[in-house]
Amino acid sequence: MLSAYSKNKDAAAKLIKYMVSFETQKDHAIKLSRLPTRPAVYEDKDVLAAQPLVFALTARFRQCSSASFDGGGRQLQQSVYGCISNNESDSQWRDTC
Repeated sequence: MLSAYSKNKDAAAKLIKYMVSFETQKDHAIKLSRLPTRPAVYEDKDVLAAQPLVFALTARFRQCSSASFDGGGRQLQQSVYGCISNNESDSQWRDTC
């Protein structure tokens, strides 16, 4: 969304188009570990190869998003901690929500 108060609307629009493009989001996901807003970037083989943990955790967040806040939040916290501390195997933490 472009602000009505922007002093340089053309440049601002170009920047927005650049930042939300598939190519830019893919590049930022690989090089900067930034989470993309385009769902297709999460399925790109180059992105998955470069950032497997980030995208595994993101999948975990999506899986638990429908759970109740009280129960799902605690389960999510425990499973993410287990994953990043390497205390649980991949299959263990994916199935805990």
